[in-house]
Amino acid sequence: MILGFCGAPWTLMSYMIEGGGSKTFAKAKAWLYKWPEASHKLMRILTDVLVIYLDAQVKAGAQLLQVFDSWAGELSPHAFRTFALPYLKEIAETTKQKHPQVRYLYGSTLPF
Repeated sequence: MILGFCGAPWTLMSYMIEGGGSKTFAKAKAWLYKWPEASHKLMRILTDVLVIYLDAQVKAGAQLLQVFDSWAGELSPHAFRTFALPYLKEIAETTKQKHPQVRYLYGSTLPF
């Protein structure tokens, strides 16, 4: 089975704002609360690009998809539901509509 994968919008946004990895992701979390509209706009752009990216992976032979949200555990439950979950759901729903034969590999290390 061929696996296609990508980073989740929140994880990618975190790296973009932090400029790399971080122990606390303080800059990225502060950005969410200081500029929520801009945060949603960036998450929207990333989501649209990730759907295109996963679509290309399926067309290239991927049979199973996984979206890694490596830093989701850095968000509070409320922030996760507000800033991450809607975009994760959209990625899954959109790719599933385009490619109903493709399965998703789900997993979570979230504390909630």
